[in-house]
Amino acid sequence: MENKKPGVILGAFSVFIVSLILLTVPLYFLWNWAAPIYLSFLPAIWQNIPYLHIVGLVGLVMALRTVFFFRVDTESFKKRTK
Repeated sequence: MENKKPGVILGAFSVFIVSLILLTVPLYFLWNWAAPIYLSFLPAIWQNIPYLHIVGLVGLVMALRTVFFFRVDTESFKKRTK
């Protein structure tokens, strides 16, 4: 049996990066367009968030979601729980 862990880790990391980019670009433009209009009561620093801050926030949320809501969905786990 060959070791597939490096490929799996690289694939998971690639999916993480691509989904991070796909989520943050629209969020960045929507937030910086809508926040000054609809959230004018917030301080100015919250109305114009830099792109890398949004990347960090979304990445943190994705990582925490993976840690706290990790779902074991393997065949061996399903067989043991029957």
